[in-house]
Amino acid sequence: MIWLRRSLAVLLAIGFVLLFPLVLVALRVNATLLDPSFVKDELRKADVFTFAYDEYLPAALPETFGQDLEGLPKALLGKQITPQDALAAAKEVAPPSWLEQQVEGAIDQAWPYFTGRADHFAIVVPLSDRVDAAVPVVKRTLRQTGAYTFVSSPEFVTELDRQLRNFGNLPFGLTVNGSQLSKALQRIVPPDWLQSQAEGALDAVVPYFEGKQDSFKITVHVADRVEPGAAAIKDLLRETDAYRHIFDAVVSKLVEDNVGQAVNLPLGVTVTKDEIGTLAQQALPPQWLQEQGERLLDQAVPYLKGETASFTITLPLDERKPQIKQALAGLVDGKLRALFDALPQCSLPEFLAKTAGAATGRLPDCRPQGYSYEEAKRTLGMDVAAGVEQGIVALLPGQWNLSLSDLLSRLSTKDRERLDSFRKTVREGWVYTDTDLQRVLAKNADTAATVDKVRTAIRDGWRYTDADLRKDLERQDGGQATLQSLDNARRWLGLVGRLAFLPYLIGIAVLAIIGLLGGRGVRGRLLWAAAPLVVASLIVIVASAVVYSAAVGPALESALANARDTADRAQLLAAAKGIAVARTLVQDFLAGIRAQAILFLVLGLVLAAIGLAWPRLAQRISRPSSTPT
Repeated sequence: MIWLRRSLAVLLAIGFVLLFPLVLVALRVNATLLDPSFVKDELRKADVFTFAYDEYLPAALPETFGQDLEGLPKALLGKQITPQDALAAAKEVAPPSWLEQQVEGAIDQAWPYFTGRADHFAIVVPLSDRVDAAVPVVKRTLRQTGAYTFVSSPEFVTELDRQLRNFGNLPFGLTVNGSQLSKALQRIVPPDWLQSQAEGALDAVVPYFEGKQDSFKITVHVADRVEPGAAAIKDLLRETDAYRHIFDAVVSKLVEDNVGQAVNLPLGVTVTKDEIGTLAQQALPPQWLQEQGERLLDQAVPYLKGETASFTITLPLDERKPQIKQALAGLVDGKLRALFDALPQCSLPEFLAKTAGAATGRLPDCRPQGYSYEEAKRTLGMDVAAGVEQGIVALLPGQWNLSLSDLLSRLSTKDRERLDSFRKTVREGWVYTDTDLQRVLAKNADTAATVDKVRTAIRDGWRYTDADLRKDLERQDGGQATLQSLDNARRWLGLVGRLAFLPYLIGIAVLAIIGLLGGRGVRGRLLWAAAPLVVASLIVIVASAVVYSAAVGPALESALANARDTADRAQLLAAAKGIAVARTLVQDFLAGIRAQAILFLVLGLVLAAIGLAWPRLAQRISRPSSTPT
């Protein structure tokens, strides 16, 4: 029956040779893909984190967002951060070594779960130290990118124009555009001041978001900007001819308070308050108006800073009265000329007979033919300048005290509220606290929850567990099916890991059976057991080299060629890196299988050698040792 036994042994040997590669693949999978250390080693070899910062992201960001990150929110009203700025900052805050450490920690936590070797995982990424590292980077980046010069940017000027349109009419009929206001703001809030305030605010708020403090208070002191602001406003008012608008309103009120609606002069001449106001305004030259306006601003500075509760400025009108008198005399003279020229003509005797009417404050009823207005004035003894002096100019005060209440009366209720709010801000500084933040967040529960999550993540580290994963999967379409597939995969992979020793036991058992069935003694049994092991090992060694060169290598090269034809630069870099990683992974995988096969080949050869040498070994073992008698 030896032929039957050996036939069974041959069939078992053929089965062993066929299954041996599968067994080695399973063993290799268990030692590589199911082992976190192998995955981490492959990532290190590929140097993926340095590649991401040095090659992929510099190509991907400009192609995705443009050369100035057009797709991202603009930084500080128009100042833009370039891809180079963003990458340099990111690399300093989260350097490749830190990313590698966090990814490897996540792999150590999550990989056993996905391979069925653990029931839970918890990935924790510490963020507090990264926030501390980010603060000086953010400060430096904002300085280097010129973010604190945003008040001069075209985008900011455009925004100012929009805000001015929404603001409505300015007091005193003033008009100003965004460009003029931007120029003034550049003097009021220079870059170095903006930088100090922004960095102070950042230092105040970061400990709150790190969870190191339960509150924060940002205070922007603006009192020291009032005087530079007054100087800038002086130039702005001068440039926009605003002093004229302001004093037109002041003079109009002055005339109304002291003259009334109109003045009736002798000889039937009436001068309205508007005519008086217009001529008075014309008699106040721009330089004089500017001087008075700047005096007003100089007195307003202590008031705005809260150092005084009120102020009054005195306008010296006496020094301008001769000009006002001259202008009004010209107006009245013109009105009298018009009245005189409109009289019907009469003879000189008739006219002279009626000149007595001048003494009663009336013009004659007619004018002599060939008699001029100037001759009539001499005849009638009319002194227009004196009449203006007595009837109008004398009514105007020699000086006018312009008080704060006078100015406030020209403002709307809304403008007065804005002024009070501004004075409070100047006195106390602009203050923003965690209470203000919570008041804003209370209007949006989702935003409030997000802020709380951010604070918790920074304080305790960003945490992601198997429970979070399952919740995320459940929210997706077909989530239950995905979870079921995941659990099934974990179950089978876990079984493979737990039964990793079984292929060895089965292989030893099969070889032992082959030896027992095929051989008649120790020598034959060892040779029969060694033969299929040697043959299977040789086949695997040859196949592991052929598989890569004949199939895997060409397939990877073809994929890379297709990427060159269809992908952009960033996609091509990613594809090339992915293919390089795949090439290394396959080569390492096959090299491991080949190493195992070589080990089993050596083992088979050793068994064969022992079998061939067994007769001599048996003789030595069985030879009796000589003992003295």
